[in-house]
Amino acid sequence: ILDSDSIHDLVIESMDNFFYDLVNSHVAPEGMLTDNDIDEILEFVNNQLLRGNINKDEIVNMTNDEMVSYLLKRVTDEIDERTKELPDEIKNEFEKAISLRVIDTLWMEHINSMSILREGIHLRGYANENPLRAYTTEGFELFDNLLYNIDKDITTFIARAEVKQNVEREQVAKPVETNDGSKVRKKQPKRVNKIGRNDQCPCGSGKKYKQCWVNKLANPYKIRKNASFFFAKKLRVYMF
Repeated sequence: ILDSDSIHDLVIESMDNFFYDLVNSHVAPEGMLTDNDIDEILEFVNNQLLRGNINKDEIVNMTNDEMVSYLLKRVTDEIDERTKELPDEIKNEFEKAISLRVIDTLWMEHINSMSILREGIHLRGYANENPLRAYTTEGFELFDNLLYNIDKDITTFIARAEVKQNVEREQVAKPVETNDGSKVRKKQPKRVNKIGRNDQCPCGSGKKYKQCWVNKLANPYKIRKNASFFFAKKLRVYMF
């Protein structure tokens, strides 16, 4: 499932297996479908799988195989109609997610059931029953039930699920509105005018910026050579 681009054929096969089991499980003991059997089949299909009901007159004269094919077609047609606007990639991922979830859940339940069966199977010997044969027979029945439940749950979940593609994009930053309803323009970065070396120092000393003491304090690594080493060292510690 994980390595396949599409498992649609496997899903259709599971649904076909389920409808086959659903119809043929009502054949016994009469050897044919009675009116009550057809009513029970339609009750499940109409309530659990379809949104548009199937009338009894549509299938009452069908053979078992014809009924299986008809039920499968009605369910798959409704699913295709509901998902026709979705991309194939979304449909494939949806079918994979449903199938993997169903198989994983039911497989864990099956392992737990087999563990319980194995723990108590030795008690069958007290009833003059072969424990190994009983374990093999009942284990096969549990596995057969596992396959049936997988087909049933995949059919039910895919038929009833609603798939919607999220096409809305979340806006990362929304414009801020003022009280009058106008949108505030995005803040522009502040521009800093760099002072030239020969420009007049803004401190008001009247000296050029390169000769003023303010420039020396702001640039401790440019202190003149005749300045005190102690002052330069202290200034560096202070600035950093």
